[in-house]
This record gives sequence, C-alpha cells and structure tokens, in this order.
Amino acid sequence: MLALRWIRRHIAAFGGDPSRVTVVGESAGAFIAGALPAIDEAAGLYSGLVLASGGMSRVVPGWRAKEMTAAFLRELGVEHDPQALRRAELADLFAAQPTIAVSDIGQRNSTAPQALGIVDDSAEPTGVLAMHPMRALEAGRAALTPILVCSTRDEISAFRNPEVFDPVDLDAVRSEIEDLGVERTQAEALVTHYASLPEAPTGEAGSTPGLVRQRMLTDWIYRLPAARAALAQAAAGGTAYLAMTGRADGAQAGHACDGPALLGSSWPQSTPAMKARDAQVRGWVLDMATDGEPGWPALPAGQAPAPERVEELRLGQGAVVAVAGEDFDAAGDYRMMTELWHGVDRP
Repeated sequence: MLALRWIRRHIAAFGGDPSRVTVVGESAGAFIAGALPAIDEAAGLYSGLVLASGGMSRVVPGWRAKEMTAAFLRELGVEHDPQALRRAELADLFAAQPTIAVSDIGQRNSTAPQALGIVDDSAEPTGVLAMHPMRALEAGRAALTPILVCSTRDEISAFRNPEVFDPVDLDAVRSEIEDLGVERTQAEALVTHYASLPEAPTGEAGSTPGLVRQRMLTDWIYRLPAARAALAQAAAGGTAYLAMTGRADGAQAGHACDGPALLGSSWPQSTPAMKARDAQVRGWVLDMATDGEPGWPALPAGQAPAPERVEELRLGQGAVVAVAGEDFDAAGDYRMMTELWHGVDRP
C-alpha cells in the first residue's frame, strides 16, 4: 500500500501515468497482489493485475494466524512479553521460523497453511482485508480492473526433493487429498486421473507416487486457484485472461521458470527455445501494462448465474499456450482440472 501511494504521488515526475498502474506479482508476490481487490484502501491505486503462479489463495485464516503467532512467541520464550521481539536476535528469529513455516510445499498450502502469507483479518476491528480475496472477485470488486492469471505446467517440479517429497504409495496421496476436505470417492478419482497421465519429460512413469503428488499439488496450489480466479472475475462481469506457461526443449515448466521473463530477462542457463518462451511472457506483461490486454480474447463475461458455478463458464480461447517447441491444450487442461476439483473449497 505504501508503494502504491508513493507511485500515485510521484510517478508522473518520472514520465509515468498514475492512472495506469499495473501490479505484477509472481509466487508470493502474486498472493500479495491478489489480495488488493479485498483491500478498501487499494481502490483506485492500480488499474491492472498480472498474477503469475499465485493469486487469491493460500490465505491464512485469522484463527490460524493467531495460533501461529502464539507458537512463534512460545518458541522464542517471549509469549508473556511480545515487545521482546524488538530486542530478539536475528539468528533467534530465523531459528524459530520453522515452528510456523514448514519446508514441505503441501503442508505450506493446506487448508490450515503452515506458512507465512496473506492473513484474512476481515473479522478484526483494525483488519486490512474487507473479505477473503476470492470473495472480493465474486462480489465484483475488481470488475473494472483487467486481470491476467497464469500458472506453469509443472509448478511443483521445482519443489520436489524425492527424499522428503515423495509419498510411499498412492494411498498416501489419496489421504493427503482427503485432508484437503475432499470426499474419498472424489479423492480416488483425482488419484486415478493423475496416475493415468503420460510420463514426465524426465522419463518418470506417470503413476509413481511422487509424480502423482507433484501433479496433484500443481493443481491444488497453483492451477486451480488461477482458473477459479479468472472464472470468478469473468462471472462478476470483469475482464479476465487465463494463461499457462508450458515446457520448452523437453524441460519441465516448474515454478518460477517464467519469473525472470516478468522482469525482462531469462535464466542464465536458458536455451533459445526457453528465451523465445520468455519473450512471449514479456509480451503479455507489456501489453497488459500498455493496453490492458495481453493479445488474446478475455474469458466470456457474465455467463455464470452464481459464484459456485464458475466452473461451468466456457474457457474458450481465454487460456493460451506460452511455449516454444511444444504444443499442448492449456484450455483443456484447465477445463479438466476444474471439473475434477468441482465442489472442493480452496482457501
């Protein structure tokens, strides 16, 4: 908020237009930017959103944030003197952090996130959020703001350390899905679907427990919230664009593979095909910032009669492939995923 207010006051001195401010966020930055429609004070401070690998999800419930705060203070031994935090050594703060922020990407994004993130403090008298960010989209609070939401095809491959990530069997994956609030029959259908997909670019069989969990969490953490955010925005009459960054040169499109592209660069080890893909991503961002559209049709607006039916919106051409050297059906992937996860709440 401080940055947006500063830009509003001073950007004209640098040749910028304070009425044309596009907020771009990737990963944690996208979760933060995705909360802006739920913040009353943010109204009028930005004119567009680009949310890459993050969005209106991984929101920490207020009760969970209070639990995390209490646990953190206990670990530091200052639960009866919170002001002692000001005097705590940096090394002690880092040492206590695993108490509330675990390393496993699935646990960090559960229904009770064990991670730092946006807190839904809307029930507090001094809360920053007026409501959950997804509810803000459904209420049309961003209806006048073009939003581009994107994910990558293999998000969780970037977090996968087989020694600590891979479950022992597919039953463990099913149990994890059930812990997300999914009924057993639907959880079994999800496992069956992910296990039936083709092998990974690495040659790993599609039915291995580790790859099934990777694909499941890719959807749960990133692609499902991306699709639902875009669909909710369109259902409320707003302008929404949906994209998926694909693979290049046979390498998995993991989390942040397109991160440098958002800043006008590429990873040092990028191949020509990867750089071509990055150029596409850069083009989206620049077109959104200058024209308010990335160069392909928006999702059809206003076609869902109720927020709980956003999955029924026709994706059409609103999902686009950002890739060099590979062809895949991004719209079909999003459509299949929203059907498989239909009815499952995503905090």
